[in-house]
Amino acid sequence: MRGDHPRIRTAATKHPVEGDVVLWITEYSKQVRERLDLRRIVEPDATDDSIGDVGLLESALIPIQMSSPTDLLTAVQGALDAHDPDVLVCSTSEIVPTLYEMATDAGVDDFSLSRWPDADYQQLASRSTYSSYGRVGHSPASYNVPGRAIIDESNTFFHGETNLDGVLDLVSRWKKPVQELAWASIGNVLTAIQICEAHDRGVLVPWNPWRHQFYKSMGTLHDADRGGFIFAPEVGLHENVHELDFSSLYPNIICTRNVSPDVIRCECHSDRDDIPGLGYSICDERGYLVDVLQPIIDARDEIKAVIRREKERDAPDEDRLAELEGQSGALKWILVACFGYQGFSNAKFGRIECHEAINAFAREILLTAKQRLEAGGWCVVHGIVDCIWVTPDPDVDDEDREDLQILATKITDCVEIRLEHEAHYDWVAFVPQRESDAGALTKYFGKIAGDDFKVRGIEARQRSIPPFIEDIQRDCLDRLDAISGRRTRLSPRRHQASPRWNGTVQATCRTESCLQAA
Repeated sequence: MRGDHPRIRTAATKHPVEGDVVLWITEYSKQVRERLDLRRIVEPDATDDSIGDVGLLESALIPIQMSSPTDLLTAVQGALDAHDPDVLVCSTSEIVPTLYEMATDAGVDDFSLSRWPDADYQQLASRSTYSSYGRVGHSPASYNVPGRAIIDESNTFFHGETNLDGVLDLVSRWKKPVQELAWASIGNVLTAIQICEAHDRGVLVPWNPWRHQFYKSMGTLHDADRGGFIFAPEVGLHENVHELDFSSLYPNIICTRNVSPDVIRCECHSDRDDIPGLGYSICDERGYLVDVLQPIIDARDEIKAVIRREKERDAPDEDRLAELEGQSGALKWILVACFGYQGFSNAKFGRIECHEAINAFAREILLTAKQRLEAGGWCVVHGIVDCIWVTPDPDVDDEDREDLQILATKITDCVEIRLEHEAHYDWVAFVPQRESDAGALTKYFGKIAGDDFKVRGIEARQRSIPPFIEDIQRDCLDRLDAISGRRTRLSPRRHQASPRWNGTVQATCRTESCLQAA
């Protein structure tokens, strides 16, 4: 049962922190979940009557005056004493030393965020700057409050990508402390899961990765050092398109093909060719990586089934759905990283041959799906690793074309990985590359039937693009959708769109947008 959310909103200009700084004081117990939201507003509008309001559980508003830091500190201390929270969720951990500095300057000696009055906060790490994949990032300082866990929203992956329910679900499954899991990377959590499995098996965990690569010839290296398969898309606008997606392709390849560092290229079956095109063998013994990932896959499938049932109810519980979505999202990120982590040089249990084998199986599976779909009367217009886009083949009569759902079930039985119908598009456009007429492999946009647009790779999707450019492209999409709708009512077909035609539509929409803005 989730309670209402009381809120304190106050004004303070002493020890200002840039932007709005939020401290969530979160109490979790078996029956009650409450959140207290404290917001310090820097340079507030003095005429704002909402500043200083307190929302109680019954949502009654009681005005209080917080004209001094002492009032603010008293409110925070009172909330801590009333709720005795286990978790403090901060928009930035800098609020911790800021509150203590404010208490020192105001002469408030009994202020403490800690559960142990005699223990102050501790700084665990200083702030720093780092570079990753050509981008420079900032890592804020991290702090510890004795007796409570801190989640810094400016320095957390799992809480940012999911929610607190997702974080707590991972904690319950793999015993990593809340505060440590909140700032940990996916690889860090995945390593913790693998260490738990090794401990259950009674296997020592290496301090550093030690597995070297097996010898391979130059020809084998050429064949193995490749990623997933990507088809060259047919440039243009395609109507009545269906997107099919393999469910958790890479994790399921690991589990169904027994791909694991301890069993790949084993000496006992060195004469076998188990991996297509590479000549690698896989031992018949069950690999440990399968035991690591299969429970995660099963747990996520169960959560997704509960989500579907909840959504089918007449009055779905939105709080329950948010909790389930957070748990499913957290597990999804673990599954997303498990493949790439096998090729990471610092992975304790990684092995590059596993990375190569997974890609080899993925290429074979996608090509098998393509052949089956085309034989069933469907035309493949694009495919990316685990997704494939198809449209009815115009040269095949409708009565001769196999039902797409039945065909997907047959492909699922063949490759042992579920092929799901992801979306039905009114139209999808695959665009050319900037320097040639060849199709861009990962750039497309389309209109999902009865839903919104889906865009990938174009400027409207990029965070580095100004909002003005994004608005122009969104206007272009609206105009293109209107044109495509009229054309579909006249004669549904697939339309080849040249770069010149694309430029004309964009130029028209850009001109109209500029006129409207003026």
